[in-house]
Amino acid sequence: MKKLVCFLAAVMLALMAVMPIASARDGVNTLYVKTGNGRCLLVRSGPSKDYPVIYSLAYGSVVYAPIGSESGSWTYIMRGKRKGYVMTKYLTDTKPETYTGADSAAMSAMKDVETPFTVTLKGVRKGGTANLRMYADKSSKLLMKLLPSTQVTVLAESVQWYKVQTADGMTGYVNKQFVQQ
Repeated sequence: MKKLVCFLAAVMLALMAVMPIASARDGVNTLYVKTGNGRCLLVRSGPSKDYPVIYSLAYGSVVYAPIGSESGSWTYIMRGKRKGYVMTKYLTDTKPETYTGADSAAMSAMKDVETPFTVTLKGVRKGGTANLRMYADKSSKLLMKLLPSTQVTVLAESVQWYKVQTADGMTGYVNKQFVQQ
């Protein structure tokens, strides 16, 4: 009988070692962003592409999803005070390796700034707006147009681009031509 109890205890301990700890924590799964191209994942206000993008998450970002929060091919996620929906296929329960695909070379020129700082945007033409893009590329998807005099926080920079965060937390890239000197 003692051998059976010891055996069952050993099996229980072994199972606990391989089960994800985060799943048991308050009914929430800890997940990571893993896009196929190493780029940001768009977070939407609802569970479909018909809903607006409310912010983006970098490859490898940690997010939390309540157990059972999947809605079709979408998952409701939380990150700090921010909430939204992402496509489930871009989430994984293991931390992804650093992305080393074709797009990584273009993004490697972007260097984090030591201390984030605030800049004020301008339109290039009279009455124009500044474009917040998904990637540091003029042909990249436009996330939103920002009005002149909008202030953003610079997180990283390259020769021509700033990686910025808006006051509402959306992260993207702004060409330096849209920044007041």
